[in-house]
Amino acid sequence: MTLFDLSSAIKELSIQLWIVRTLGDEGYFFDGRWVSEEEPTLIPFSGSLQPLVSDELVFSPAGTFEGGDMVLFVDPSVALDHKDKIRAPNGEEYRITDIIDWTALGNYKEIRLTKDIVED
Repeated sequence: MTLFDLSSAIKELSIQLWIVRTLGDEGYFFDGRWVSEEEPTLIPFSGSLQPLVSDELVFSPAGTFEGGDMVLFVDPSVALDHKDKIRAPNGEEYRITDIIDWTALGNYKEIRLTKDIVED
């Protein structure tokens, strides 16, 4: 299992990432903009980590679609599998529930994530 740290990936590897929070079946809310699932508009992220810092915007679990709490769009060169975990810049770790390769349509991978709940 690999722990994929988003902060390190952006700073050290210069991987282009798209981070969105799911709000429902019709689309996503990203950086103050609505992104429709029917006609996805991917917004490239590079440079400053500011868009990733807000827990409310990006890393609050939404849990509104089957199989995960959050969606991460990554460059197809990013090697991830279902055994890997994702660490968000706020320190929270997410388990990968699904990987969808959209290379033929839009040259990106869709990574669906969920935050494991640990019970006492």
